[in-house]
Amino acid sequence: MPRNYKRTSDRQSWSTESMQKAIEAVRDNKMGWLMASKTFGVPQATLRRHAEAKNKTLESTSKGLGSWKSTFTPDIEKQLVQHLKFLESRLFGLTRTAVQELAFELAERNGISHKFNVQKRKAGQEWLEGFLKRNKDISLRKPEATSAARAQAFNRPQVQKFYELYGKLLESINFRPHRIYNADESGLSTVQNPQKILATTGRKQVGVITSAERGINTTVVCCVNAIGTFIPPMMIFARKNMKNELIDEAPSGTLGVAQQSGWMTTELYLKWMKHFQSFVKSSTEDKVILIVDGHASHKGIETLEYAKQNGIIIVCLPPHCTHRMQPLDVSFFAPLKTYFNQAISKWLKNHPGRVVTQFQIAGLFNEAYGKAATVQNACNGFKSTGIWPLNPEIFPDYMYEPAETTNIPLVDEEAPHATTFNDISDAQTIAFTQPVDNPVQSTSTSEYPSSCTLAVPLEEISPLPRGRFISGQGKRKVKARQTSLVLTSTPNMEEIKSKSKPKDPPEKRRRQITKTLFEEESEGDISPQNVEDDEEDCSCIYCNDLYSRSKPGDDWLRCMKCSLWAHAACADVPKRTKRYICEICQ
Repeated sequence: MPRNYKRTSDRQSWSTESMQKAIEAVRDNKMGWLMASKTFGVPQATLRRHAEAKNKTLESTSKGLGSWKSTFTPDIEKQLVQHLKFLESRLFGLTRTAVQELAFELAERNGISHKFNVQKRKAGQEWLEGFLKRNKDISLRKPEATSAARAQAFNRPQVQKFYELYGKLLESINFRPHRIYNADESGLSTVQNPQKILATTGRKQVGVITSAERGINTTVVCCVNAIGTFIPPMMIFARKNMKNELIDEAPSGTLGVAQQSGWMTTELYLKWMKHFQSFVKSSTEDKVILIVDGHASHKGIETLEYAKQNGIIIVCLPPHCTHRMQPLDVSFFAPLKTYFNQAISKWLKNHPGRVVTQFQIAGLFNEAYGKAATVQNACNGFKSTGIWPLNPEIFPDYMYEPAETTNIPLVDEEAPHATTFNDISDAQTIAFTQPVDNPVQSTSTSEYPSSCTLAVPLEEISPLPRGRFISGQGKRKVKARQTSLVLTSTPNMEEIKSKSKPKDPPEKRRRQITKTLFEEESEGDISPQNVEDDEEDCSCIYCNDLYSRSKPGDDWLRCMKCSLWAHAACADVPKRTKRYICEICQ
């Protein structure tokens, strides 16, 4: 049958729904044949034939469309659509080819007559196009890559725990939206992500100019409150020394710093915290909430003490949930990077023969920042994450479906530190780091109802994804330090301080190591020597393992020419070789 078949006749143009209603009206003696025919727009003769079931080859409301008929019944196709939707909700969606192969297996194993390709063992392209036309609620989409950690971490118990504690925090101090801030970092590269362009049809490769193969990363720290007021950003350049020329064209008030890797560190975050406090003017009498992710640089002891002294309550989002729960990630950074890429492409066109360096980043960022940092984007970010106005039920059920694949109960090994909101005045930072205990049962529809029409159900042909765990470990164990706690409370501050203290060096011990010593003129003997770890140390020229870390029984050989040491096993020579020369000297 052609993919875009056009009927040449208007026969059987009535709908099956109208025919069903007309049959019910006649059988219930509500209408006669003629009135039902005119009321529902169906032919009278056809209505009589279907109502009296004279056509034995068709159902009461189905149509006879000549020799062509669909491979699967509408009920089976409905089950197939539900199966595809369920797999997509678990982040295991099927491609076009996988759907064609599934349709072939479904027909083969259930004994359904079909015209699919037996050699390729899959349904044809015509069937797939017709299947998509008959089922408008599914279509071909390009998925967004989601890591397994994000899929498992964004679960209902963890999200509900966060909003429960955050809601109590809002009630305890009665915060207004202009005192609720969100801060986050993002990287900007000197090499833009190319956008689609118009080019010659049929050309295999279409290029666009970039500054280099790999760009230099610059980290920007942005911050905004729930009413759309932005704090001047901070820019971290990947270099040792900072030059004021780097931020000449940056947004007004930008704080520029240099760091060799270009990433945020604990020291730089403390500097940004002081920059943040200089604009919000917070104090212990007029506190602010700062919502951040759980990056290690945000948990430095000096930063926490400074925040506590200046009335800054730092609330950490649950791990691997920022893609849905952080306002800046949801509504700001995507348009910012889009405008930034456009600015780079425009700059390269206006400056042919030149490349974008760190000295142009500030000006390009300023152009993109001015377009993306709008009140509407900021307010939409807080609203769509349920942070302001507070809405714990902002996320629909299907967003929790990926976590159901590995959903197992949680058990605490130890009782966690007690966290109460009566201590908010003393404890300024609340962290939500790992999934919580007592999970709430999901109300979403993870299993769709199966039908009895298939001898071999879809669940057997295409198994539903479920996590598998090692026997004896049926329940996930969570350590006490990984539950929700107040970082700046007294016990936790003491714990952080104890961890920051340098550890005592390990006790030195004497080991019996066999070394083979030789001189160029005479043959040496193998003699065991007691050597301390810090007295004589060298590394194997093959594996770079240190002599001080050798295990008892390891044999070492020294080259007669370069006097370098090597494991006898690494050199692949007998342990009692009298004259050893390494491969380098050979």
